[in-house]
Amino acid sequence: MNIHKIHHQNHDRFTTTQSIAIAFERAGYYGFRAILILYLMDKSIQLGRIDAIELYAWFTALLVGMKIIGGLLGDFVLGNRKAILLGGVLQTAGVLLFSFPNLTSVYLGLGLILFGSGLYSPNFIAHFGKHYYRKLKLLDAAFSIYQFACNLGAFLGVLLIGYLGEVVSWTLGFCIAGGFMLISIGFIFFGKSTGDFQPAVQAVPPKNASRKLLFALLFFTLYSAIHPLILVPLNDLQLNFSQLDLPKNFATFFLMPETPYIYAILAIPFIFLWSKYYTSQFIKLIAALVLSAGITGILMIIPQVPSAGYVYVFAIAMILLSLCEVLVSPLLYSIIIEYVNQKYVTTVLALSFLPTTIALYLSRLFPYNHLLPAAGSLAILLGLTAFTIIGLTLFIRRNKQQLNNDTFNETN
Repeated sequence: MNIHKIHHQNHDRFTTTQSIAIAFERAGYYGFRAILILYLMDKSIQLGRIDAIELYAWFTALLVGMKIIGGLLGDFVLGNRKAILLGGVLQTAGVLLFSFPNLTSVYLGLGLILFGSGLYSPNFIAHFGKHYYRKLKLLDAAFSIYQFACNLGAFLGVLLIGYLGEVVSWTLGFCIAGGFMLISIGFIFFGKSTGDFQPAVQAVPPKNASRKLLFALLFFTLYSAIHPLILVPLNDLQLNFSQLDLPKNFATFFLMPETPYIYAILAIPFIFLWSKYYTSQFIKLIAALVLSAGITGILMIIPQVPSAGYVYVFAIAMILLSLCEVLVSPLLYSIIIEYVNQKYVTTVLALSFLPTTIALYLSRLFPYNHLLPAAGSLAILLGLTAFTIIGLTLFIRRNKQQLNNDTFNETN
């Protein structure tokens, strides 16, 4: 495994301000989503439960298409920074409209949030990533910081806005969500612009870059399909363990209903590590495959009705799951930023949401009558087998290419 120390490349103030911006935006956005269905069923709106869930489902489904439109506008019309600011303003206005309890405000607010989020999300990722064109070895660390900020903001936003909206008043919840989004716009507006950076010299020829990009999209599509199949039995186990009379110890720490804190704890050392040392993104993907296989093996040995002794085994599975997320979550963005032409990078980022979202919805079609039914188990094993074959093939080809390069250098 080739690990290189990174020299003369560092994160700067831009990374800090933009990470704070996305943390506030995610806090407002996911806080809003946390209370949306309950608000729609409240006496002031009076939508039925099925109608509220259906409206929410349409909202999340249309969001993928709006991101593609937002990516095109960012690349060819507005530019990333203007698209972010416009999207942020539209999101803020849309959320604040929910302070007026009527159906007209609901539909108008959802429309503004859809268009605003479609502009904001892909353009923010592109704007953030382009700042690293001259320090590509820090891309993985940069997007790890980005994902850390997103997880932290979303977690705190759901807790705070969810509590205030449901316990105090819906209006207060929506106003705080809108306020968080407004703060995010402020950090973007007053933050340093990346300008028009020219990418550093490509590390690989364009044809290899296209191949890497294609493999990355394939990997993340399959990963998005398999990941929920692992999550469902893990969530069932989490519920079963929580019903046992367990002593308070390290292992029961992993039985809390929300787990972003595990990701946050594990992400911090990796951010520091990847800010100092660089290794191939595809080595990290192979490591994630090994961890996924480990989680699957653990699910096979824990019984459907577990005893207290298995709580430590479950804790290991949760750690491995969070490690997978730490390894995988920043890589798709960093690969796209590094290998896609700057003119089209926002559009490709927006399109990258499409196959992963489709795979996620298709994976939910599997029925779960038992802990890990035959259909789900077979899907996981087939996926892991495909990942392993692809990963080993790339690993062998990479080592062979490195060996040929070393031989050529020795003969010259």
